[in-house]
Amino acid sequence: MRNPFRNLMHPERYHGADRKAPFFEGWYYKVVDAEAKNRLAIIPGVFLHREERESHAFVQVLDGMTRETTFH
Repeated sequence: MRNPFRNLMHPERYHGADRKAPFFEGWYYKVVDAEAKNRLAIIPGVFLHREERESHAFVQVLDGMTRETTFH
C-alpha cells in the first residue's frame, strides 16, 4: 500500500505517478531581479485528462511587468 504521507515534506517531487485522471500538478516559481524591474512567474505543470490524447505537460510564463502570459 502506498504511504500517503511520503511526499508531504517534499513538495518538489512529482505526486502523480500513481494517480488517475483527472489530475493536475504544477509548480510556481517567482523570479524577480535585484532592482525589481523584471518579474516573471514560471509554472511548469502536468495535466492528466480522462481522454489520454488530451493529457499534456506545459510551461506557463507570466510577465509581471507587461501582464503578458505565454503557454508552451
